[in-house]
Amino acid sequence: MTVRLRVSILAAAAAFCTSPAWAALTVSGGATKNVVCNAGVCTATAKRAVLNSNDLHNLIEAGDVTLQSGPKAQDIEILAVISWANSHHLTLDSYRGIKVTKHIDVGNFSNAGLTVTTNDGGSGGMFYIAPRAKVDIESMAASLVINGATYQVALDIPTLIVDIAANPTGHFALGVDYDAGPDGTYQGDAITEFFTGTFEGLGHRISRLSVDGRNGGAGQHNGMFYGVGGGPISNLHLINADIRAGQNAGAGGLAGLCFTEVFNVEVTGRVSGEAGSQVGGLCGVADNGSIANSHTSGAVAGTGNSGDDRDVGGLVGLNDATIQNSSSSAKVTGAKGWTTGGLAGSNAGAIQTSFATGAIVAGNNGVAGGLVGSSAGQDASVRNSYATGAASGGTGSTVGGLIGLNNGPVSDSYASGAVASGSGNAVGGLIGDDLGGSDLTDTYWDTTTSGQSHGVGNNTGYPGVTGLTTEQFLAGLPAGFDPSVWAQDPAVNGGFPYLLADPAR
Repeated sequence: MTVRLRVSILAAAAAFCTSPAWAALTVSGGATKNVVCNAGVCTATAKRAVLNSNDLHNLIEAGDVTLQSGPKAQDIEILAVISWANSHHLTLDSYRGIKVTKHIDVGNFSNAGLTVTTNDGGSGGMFYIAPRAKVDIESMAASLVINGATYQVALDIPTLIVDIAANPTGHFALGVDYDAGPDGTYQGDAITEFFTGTFEGLGHRISRLSVDGRNGGAGQHNGMFYGVGGGPISNLHLINADIRAGQNAGAGGLAGLCFTEVFNVEVTGRVSGEAGSQVGGLCGVADNGSIANSHTSGAVAGTGNSGDDRDVGGLVGLNDATIQNSSSSAKVTGAKGWTTGGLAGSNAGAIQTSFATGAIVAGNNGVAGGLVGSSAGQDASVRNSYATGAASGGTGSTVGGLIGLNNGPVSDSYASGAVASGSGNAVGGLIGDDLGGSDLTDTYWDTTTSGQSHGVGNNTGYPGVTGLTTEQFLAGLPAGFDPSVWAQDPAVNGGFPYLLADPAR
C-alpha cells in the first residue's frame, strides 16, 4: 500500500512537470504583474502572475528574497536566468510545485543560499528541473534547504563518496556539472554504500562515469550507486556512462538496486552484465518504489551464452515497481536464454504512459519484446504505452512487438516495430505468447511495419487485439485511446499516436 501512495503522488507530479501550468507565478522577461513585494517577500495575487527577472535581480542584490505562489497561482515557474553575486538567500515557496526551465546560479559565496518548498498548502507538486536547466551552487559552504531538509553540497564524485560513506542516510546534492573521466574506472561502484538518504542532482550532468564490477565476484551490484533505498533520487543526468557488471549482478547506470522513488533521471551510454544478471540502463532491479519522468539511451546488453534466464531492459532489468512517463531509445541485446525488453526485461509491476523506441535482440531460446520482454505476476500490468523498435529473437525464442511473454492485463497500448524470429517460436505483432486469457483491451499492432499477420503468436483470434495498417494508424487515434492521454501530430513520433505527458524524443 505504501508503494501505491507514493505512485499517486508521483502521477500528479509527472503531469505537472510535463504540461504547461494553467496557473503560476513565473519569473520571466515580461513585465511584473499581479505580484506584491513587501520587505523582500513577493506574493502572487492572481492565478497568472509575473515577476520580471530584472526586478528580482535588483531585489536579491539588496537582500534576501522570498517568492510565494500562494493558493491562487499555485506553482512557481522559472522562465529566465536568475543569478546573484553576494551572500543573499533566495526562497521559492510554492503552494504546489516548482518548475525550473532556466539556469539558477547561487554563486560561490559561502553564506549564499537557496530554499525550496513544495506543496505548501497543496499537493502533487515536485521540484522539477527541465532538460538543459540547472541550479549551480559553487560553494560547499552555501545553504541548500529542500522541503525542510538541509542538504550537503558536493562538487565532485570523490567528495560524494566520502560524504555518503560518513552519513549514508543523509541529504546530498551535486552543486555543479562534473566530468568523471579523469577519475578513471571505479572498481565495483562509484558509491559503494547502500544509500538510504536523499540525492538531488539539481539538473547537473555527470559525464564519462566508468564503473567495472567484473572483478568483484558474482552477486555484486553495480552503477553510480550500489543501491538506493531511502528518499527520492531526482534531477540528474548521467551522460556517456560505462557500467559493466559480472555474473548474478544488478547493473544500472544509476544503481544496481533501486528501492526508492527515482524522478527525472537520465542515463546515456553503455550498461552491460554477465550471465545471471538483471541489467537496465537506469536500474538493474526496481522494487518497492517508482520511476517517473526518466529516460535512457545508448546500449544495454546481457552477455554470456550459458542459457541462464535473466533480464535486460532499456530502462530496468527486472521491474517490480511502478514506471510512468518514462522511455528508452537504447538498443537492447540479450544472449542465449535472456529475457529482453525495450523498457523492462521482466515486469512484475505497473508500466504506464511510457514507451521504447530502440531495437531489441534476443538470442536463441530467449524472450524479446519491444517494450517488455516478459510481463507476469499478480501486480503486472501495462497501460497507455507503446513500442516502435524492431524486436527479434533467435531459434526457439518468443517475440512480440510490445511484449514477448505476457500474463497480465494490457490496455490502451500499441506496437509498430518490425517483428522477426528464427524457427520454432511464438511470434506476434503485439505479443509473442499470452497466458492470461481475456486480459487485453484496446491494444493494437501495425500489420504493415511489423510483418506479422497475428497480433498474438499463440492465438490467431485473440479478443481485445486489433491489427491496423500504417495508413489507419496515421488517420486518427485508435478506438479506446483517451484524447486526454494520447495525441497525434505529423511532426511527432512519425505521425503515430504519442503520449501527451511524454512526447516522443
